[in-house]
Amino acid sequence: MKNLMATLITVLISVVICFGFLEMASRVMYARKMDYQVEMSKYAATVKRASENYNVGHEHKPNQHETLMGVDFRTNSHGFRGAEYPVEKPAGVYRVMLLGDSLTVGWGAKEDSLFATRLEAALKDHFSKTGRAETPQVINTGVGNYNTDQEISFFEWRGKAFKPDLVVLNYFINDAEPTPRQKSPLIIKYSYLAMWLWGRIDTFERMYLSKEDYGDYYSRLYDDKSEGWIKTKEAMGRLAALSKKEGFKVVVALLPELHAVGPKYGFQDIYDKVALAAKEAGIEEVVDLSPKFANEKPETLWVSPDDAHPNEKAHGIIANGLYEYLTAREVF
Repeated sequence: MKNLMATLITVLISVVICFGFLEMASRVMYARKMDYQVEMSKYAATVKRASENYNVGHEHKPNQHETLMGVDFRTNSHGFRGAEYPVEKPAGVYRVMLLGDSLTVGWGAKEDSLFATRLEAALKDHFSKTGRAETPQVINTGVGNYNTDQEISFFEWRGKAFKPDLVVLNYFINDAEPTPRQKSPLIIKYSYLAMWLWGRIDTFERMYLSKEDYGDYYSRLYDDKSEGWIKTKEAMGRLAALSKKEGFKVVVALLPELHAVGPKYGFQDIYDKVALAAKEAGIEEVVDLSPKFANEKPETLWVSPDDAHPNEKAHGIIANGLYEYLTAREVF
């Protein structure tokens, strides 16, 4: 019995030493080299929290500061990335609220380069040149891993209190996924090695256990019987009804999958289906931004070689596309 106990203690000590060595090596390695999965795990552990609203699922913590993908990521007192604006809208302010996921929040991009920031600057210039006395404010409520149902649930719960004049629902191809309910293990908050392992397990499950490529996966999301797609259409209907009740305008902006841009967008059939669904739900203003990327090489638009979130260049194209649509259609 004593020999067995001694053996178990020896094994335990060896495991702890080995884990400690690997943890130190991981911290040294990822202090020099960014890893998408490690950074996303860090984001989930340090910036996000579970939401008291079940339909929202998770949200940003207020007043957080973290370095993610090599850039400063700050949230204000509302948990939003961007300028601090009060809930109560001051007189003489025209408010635009952006709903969206990690593309909208600006994963991997500096705050001053985001399409939210650039759109606000462009609108200020436009209002000044056209003699409008109002001051535009663009509020970025994007949260990583949100789908459309979560975005609109968040707006119903907290966003509408800001009394926006215009709501832009930024739509990405995976927004018809079911609301994620998986919780990250507590250890990833403290361990880079655990972050790395958790990220690799998640990638393996999504890419290999599903036994289908992304094209097939996206197509399956938009099957008419898909639960996520049904909820997406229902959510769009709720937003359209609320816009009529509260008196704000709605625009759906289709943000392209940046692996598939070029002269012919690779998922145009899906985006045509989304545009039709939005209009059937009662949202007349829909802008497909994929044509704005027709002459771009995909890899020049990504924040890193293994992360196809929009970089500074791509954010500029999105901002210009939104601005051109809003002003040409006289949505204001």
